[in-house]
Amino acid sequence: MNNSTQVSAVSLYIEYHTSLVAWVILVLLINFLGAAANGVTFAATLTYRPLRKSSSCFLLAHCIINDLITCLLIEPGVVLIIYMDGGSLRPGFCRSWGLFVYLTFFANNWAHGLLACNRFIAAIFPYRYKFFTAKIMLTFTILFPVVIFADVKCISHR
Repeated sequence: MNNSTQVSAVSLYIEYHTSLVAWVILVLLINFLGAAANGVTFAATLTYRPLRKSSSCFLLAHCIINDLITCLLIEPGVVLIIYMDGGSLRPGFCRSWGLFVYLTFFANNWAHGLLACNRFIAAIFPYRYKFFTAKIMLTFTILFPVVIFADVKCISHR
């Protein structure tokens, strides 16, 4: 065979590894920027009086905290596991990490959906909105995703 058309395994690995390192750096940079933006938004939510006095302040803060956890822990952790190839990880760690990742994503999706419902109710039913901003309803809205996730996990293990 012609030696000029053969690709050695070493050169293929170097190209793959270089691309992987570039991807890891890019994803970690994007997550760092997302965490910084969420940090600024969280600080504004807690310090800017109109936002702090808003009835949906707790829901907004809850969504921002979920996004911060995703940007600072979940995404970098997943990227590093991919980079390390996951070969040295123990099964117990994988189960625990997977539970944490899925709980965070599940809660995050529900929290954003419930915040959207809250804003929808405020726009469409402004006279009924006071009921949906009572402390019990806001607490329920924050705890609902975790309860649903726990229920789904318990049902799936029966």
